[in-house]
Amino acid sequence: MKEEIQQEQIIRKLNPFRHFLEVSAQMNGKLINFSKIAKDVGVDTTTVQNYYSILTDTLVGFYLNSYHTSIRKRIIQAPKFYYFDPGVVRALNRTLEGRLLPQTSAYGFAFEHFVILEIWKLAHYNKKKWNFSYLLTKDGVEIDLIIDDAIHGIFCIEIKSTDRLVESDIESFIKISKDIKKSKSYCFSKDLIPKKIDHVQCLHWRDGIEMLFKKS
Repeated sequence: MKEEIQQEQIIRKLNPFRHFLEVSAQMNGKLINFSKIAKDVGVDTTTVQNYYSILTDTLVGFYLNSYHTSIRKRIIQAPKFYYFDPGVVRALNRTLEGRLLPQTSAYGFAFEHFVILEIWKLAHYNKKKWNFSYLLTKDGVEIDLIIDDAIHGIFCIEIKSTDRLVESDIESFIKISKDIKKSKSYCFSKDLIPKKIDHVQCLHWRDGIEMLFKKS
């Protein structure tokens, strides 16, 4: 990846960019604070924004913006950035040789990343006119993925890496998803047993993704 960018002569100084890649991998799937990353890398904020533009222009990753429609609770506006492959993130974090253990935060983040990527890739492959976003309130309540389909409506999706989903796992999601009017709410997990908890349809992640593309 570094060699390709260098060959294309997109940037002249690679050392700050190498450091940026490591920092951006640590921030994968998290809220982007451009000024903080700039301090960590030792460059200005504009340079960091340009670095992210390079990653999106070369299809190395993509932004997930904050859901913009007004709801009852005030929301966080900063974007997230996702690399195109979880393995790339682990390689940049130098954790590729270590095993991801279930029921750890690292496993949960990687699983969420993986599911979002699968939906993103299939949507682009099938030329879906979907808008993707996430929602995070000031209280820290989050919806992992929101899909806005102009024809079929809004899909709110929570992603959990557990193989035995219970109501307490999605209690916050149940409450906040009700604030998004005329939306359908889903939880995709590793639980093989489909169920409905409150208004949320809970499916195995493979079945959930298949359902999304059948509905649209």
